Amino acid sequence: MINRKYSTIVFGILVSIVMSGVVSFVSIVSSQTTVYDPLEFAYIWPLSWLKSWLVAFPTILIVAPAAHKIVAFVTYDPNHNSSSK
Repeated sequence: MINRKYSTIVFGILVSIVMSGVVSFVSIVSSQTTVYDPLEFAYIWPLSWLKSWLVAFPTILIVAPAAHKIVAFVTYDPNHNSSSK
């Protein structure tokens, strides 16, 4: 198991792996007007995925904390009574 203090990094790794994989797959498939040779696709997609991940991972580590703060600002807990301070 991994120490919980590294949860932000583990979260970033998992989300960036999945998202960069999906985005690179969609990007390659949608940019082609002809059908790929499966061997060519098997070569191109992992390289595209790696390049995408190298951008996605640090981006998530930077953006996620700000996104959490924005979400906390624009949402509320209906069970929390703010007048009980």
